[in-house]
Amino acid sequence: MTEKEIGDAMRRLPRVKASPRFKSDVLRRTAGSQPAGSRRRATWTLALAAMLVIVVAASFASIEYRREKRLESLRAERQRIETELQQVKAMADEQRPVVVLENGGTQLIVNREDPGQRPQFLYY
Repeated sequence: MTEKEIGDAMRRLPRVKASPRFKSDVLRRTAGSQPAGSRRRATWTLALAAMLVIVVAASFASIEYRREKRLESLRAERQRIETELQQVKAMADEQRPVVVLENGGTQLIVNREDPGQRPQFLYY
């Protein structure tokens, strides 16, 4: 249909005068639909709040998970360092006592358990 045909069809319609209550009927019907719109808005607000709570909870859970993992790795590293320290202390206890005498660039290392051992000279 063209614009001209639509205009002709509109002119052929009978002329009817609106009832005196038309304005009040329209206003009453639109006012009655507002609570549904308010309910829809409240539903969206509630959904948005629920999504926000979920995002915040997931963020806190993620932060706590990373914190626990880091704490666990630090505990494992501390245990490894303590074990290594015990091994070094055991090695130090097994070593024979020595005396190191230095003079300028010369070092004299003497084994105190075997004083008859020939001294070693180290130059750096």
